[in-house]
Amino acid sequence: MRGRLLTTVLLASALSACGSSSDQTTNTKQVPLGNQSAAAPTDASGGSAVKTAATVKHRKQAAPKPLTVKATYVEPAVKLNIRALRGKAPAVVLLPDTGNAATANAEAQKLARLGVGALVVQGPPDAPTQAAAFDAAVGETLAAVRKLRAEPGVDPHRVGIVGEGVGAHVAAVAIGRAPTAVAAAALADIGGVVVPSPTFAPERWLKRAVGIQLLFQRDTAKRAMTTAEVKRLMIASPPGTLMQQYKSLGTAAQAARDTWIKQKLLAL
Repeated sequence: MRGRLLTTVLLASALSACGSSSDQTTNTKQVPLGNQSAAAPTDASGGSAVKTAATVKHRKQAAPKPLTVKATYVEPAVKLNIRALRGKAPAVVLLPDTGNAATANAEAQKLARLGVGALVVQGPPDAPTQAAAFDAAVGETLAAVRKLRAEPGVDPHRVGIVGEGVGAHVAAVAIGRAPTAVAAAALADIGGVVVPSPTFAPERWLKRAVGIQLLFQRDTAKRAMTTAEVKRLMIASPPGTLMQQYKSLGTAAQAARDTWIKQKLLAL
């Protein structure tokens, strides 16, 4: 009798031990799918047998390459004694026409003497006639604006753009894409067919530049904007946009442009 009882006790103990092992498996901590710290099951070849939605999405969306802005910042030569600036300075991104970097550098020096900082972007050597190249120029311009706004000595709310020729066409698209990033823009010699497709037409983007103080400068001697272009741009532009006409966009036009943008940035 005692032997039978011992056998029954031993059998019950064995069954109890099996149940305890099953409970431990059930209570194992579950790692959410998509967590890279979790080990995925493998198939016979040793590769992963489970592809989560998060993993597939991660592979499709590669990390964007950081934009390298090729530009030179010219600090203000004088400090503007204006309380509203709180020790900082207004500044602009300068976008030269193709092959006209020397003029942009000279204008940056003139702006510096007015107390305005300038980030001179190294424009493309040739007009970006391909959509990808033009889009890249716009992206670099917006990256330059962000870089300028982050400068310790620059008031991020008093940043503008000055573009000439191809630089003006690129600037028109840039301010349309990010109208709150700049307060004023001066665009010179924006006539003619420069953009690679109607997608980048300046009037298309100027319609979106609401709230930006805008100045156009027209060279009547070299490549003047036609009457139709002037009308189209003025209709598309924000209220209060100005048009200045010169026989040559030389010293007088540059001085007027620099004075205008300084006044607009300080008037905020």
